[in-house]
Amino acid sequence: MNTLILKNKFRSNATLLTNDFIDVHMPKANGEFVKVYLFLLRHIDNLDSIISVPTIADRLNNTEKDIIRAIKYWENQGLLSLVRDSDENIVNLEFSPGPIIPQSEKVIETISVTPTSATPMPTAPAPVATTPITPTPATPPPSAAPEPPIPFKPYKAKKTAEEYKAVVHFTEMVLGRSITSSETESISYLFYDLDMSSDLFEYLVGSCVDNGNRSFAYIYKVALEWHDKGIRTVEEAKFESMKFNKIYSTVIKALGIINRGLTKREINYIDKWINHYNFCIEIIEEACNRTIENTSQPRFKYLDGILKSWHNSGVASLEDVHKLDKQHSKEGLNEQVATGKYNSKSSPKNSSKTKSNYEKREFDYDTFTDDQIKARKAARNS
Repeated sequence: MNTLILKNKFRSNATLLTNDFIDVHMPKANGEFVKVYLFLLRHIDNLDSIISVPTIADRLNNTEKDIIRAIKYWENQGLLSLVRDSDENIVNLEFSPGPIIPQSEKVIETISVTPTSATPMPTAPAPVATTPITPTPATPPPSAAPEPPIPFKPYKAKKTAEEYKAVVHFTEMVLGRSITSSETESISYLFYDLDMSSDLFEYLVGSCVDNGNRSFAYIYKVALEWHDKGIRTVEEAKFESMKFNKIYSTVIKALGIINRGLTKREINYIDKWINHYNFCIEIIEEACNRTIENTSQPRFKYLDGILKSWHNSGVASLEDVHKLDKQHSKEGLNEQVATGKYNSKSSPKNSSKTKSNYEKREFDYDTFTDDQIKARKAARNS
């Protein structure tokens, strides 16, 4: 009998999702996190797809930080295993079966069908009739009684749906438009999961709009930064805003900007210097002064190049800047000497050596002229 070679040209256009994910993990996870998990699960069996964090962010209309935060969340839940390189960048991602979920914690157990009567089935055989069915009151197992199926943090119970609706309505009123479903999910994440108070969120939205930033993505980014910095009250937020306003005014004054405010791109530059580079106001002011000295213009791109170079060199204070200047001067001098471009006349020590090492030429112009005249007369007389 000949051997049969089987080939499958049919690929199922479906993604398999476990019931444990739907019953346990999905109800307590943020909606944006669930979207990231489903997107990864859809592409895990597609050998032709190549995805990256920026690609996922573009497809889901989200930021790269949100995608990384979602991946780390599912890693903490035990559903993803991550492999990182030496720079802590995620290079490999693997789905894990996750921890074993007790039956008492599954949501599906709370959805049960109890018999309403003891009437036998029409096609029931005779032995069924000998076993009477007596309805008994349902008693939950002892292990499931103390805790609800889905545990929630205590602070969530203090916030009502009316407060959440008021926050959403305030956001739409200030932005002057209706917010999308994804933006609603983001507000829910900030309001419930991160425990941001309604007063703090309303102050955040109002301050961003007052500064000319109506983008919800920018508002959401600032909210996450405030949470990472431990800002929980309006007073702490006002202090943070005052610090930023002081930095903005310092940059405007140092660069000589007159009769206009900062553009959105310029504000993004300053935010990067403060939040990503962690530079203090003195270092930023020093970079502004050098920009004006070298270009005579408030060129933010040139200024960003200076601060980026300092950040890559590990600068943390003005003393580090001065040390770096001395190091660059020494390296420049060594390079001139090595390439033969060093001018010895610029050094006072070398100039004194030049005078002592070379003899002066003795030349008398009058004597030379007399000798020339005598030579010409002698030539005529001959």
